Amino acid sequence: MIRIAVVSSKKFAEEIKKFENEVPTSRVTYYTYDNPLESLAIVKKIRECDVIMFAGPLPYFLSKACTKARNLPSVFIPSDEYTLTHTLLYLLLNRKEGLKGLSIDIHNEHHLHQVAEEMNMDVSDWHVLDSKETITENQVTIDPNAVLEFHQNLWESGKTTYAVTNIDYVRDRLQKMGISSTAIIVPGKAIIDTFQQAIMCGKLSISKNMEFSVGIISVTLLVQNSRLKENKQPWQSKC
Repeated sequence: MIRIAVVSSKKFAEEIKKFENEVPTSRVTYYTYDNPLESLAIVKKIRECDVIMFAGPLPYFLSKACTKARNLPSVFIPSDEYTLTHTLLYLLLNRKEGLKGLSIDIHNEHHLHQVAEEMNMDVSDWHVLDSKETITENQVTIDPNAVLEFHQNLWESGKTTYAVTNIDYVRDRLQKMGISSTAIIVPGKAIIDTFQQAIMCGKLSISKNMEFSVGIISVTLLVQNSRLKENKQPWQSKC
C-alpha cells in the first residue's frame, strides 16, 4: 500500500478525491491550503508518507528543496497543452463571447501558442502572463498577489472580460471582486495519470530504501563476523 500525501487547494482537493478509486493500491491523505505559498510549511509537517502529489507546478517547486532534503519523492498534476485545450474548449462551448477578451496566466506560454496554432485560434486580443521564468528548478519568485493584480488591472481597464488562471487562490479572489474567471480545468485523465505516476515513484523509493537497508545490514554482519574471527581463542577454533 503506497501512502500518498496530496497537497492542494481545498476546492481542487475535492476534485482529486473523485478519482481515488482509480488507484486502489494507495492510501491518500489530503493537506490543503488557501494560498499556495503555504505549501512549504505544510510539507514540513507531513509524516508517514511514501510520495507527495502536488496540485500543480507552483506548490511543487515552492516545496522542492524541502522534499529533496527529506528524500521524499514528489510529483505534480501538470498544467500543459492538454489541460489548456480542455479549458479553452469548455469556454468555447459555455461562454457566449467564446474566447474573446481573455487574460491568462500559465506556467509556459509555449503551450498556449501550440494549442492556438493547432486549433487555428485568433489570440490577438488575449493578454498572457508567463510564469516560466519565475518558477524554475532552483527558485520560485512568483507572487500569487501579483498574478491577481495582473488580471484585475486588465479587467478594470476594459482590456479583458474574462480571466483564466492557473492558481485557485487567484480565481477565488477574482470572483469575490465580481470579475468573471475560472481556474484551469484539469481533466480526470491528468489526475489519474499523476496518481499512477505517484504510485510508481513511491514503489521505486521503497525499493531503493530496502536495498540500502539490506546493504547496511550485510556490511555490518561482515564486519562483525570478521571481528569474531580475529578474536577467536585457540580452543575455540577446534569446535
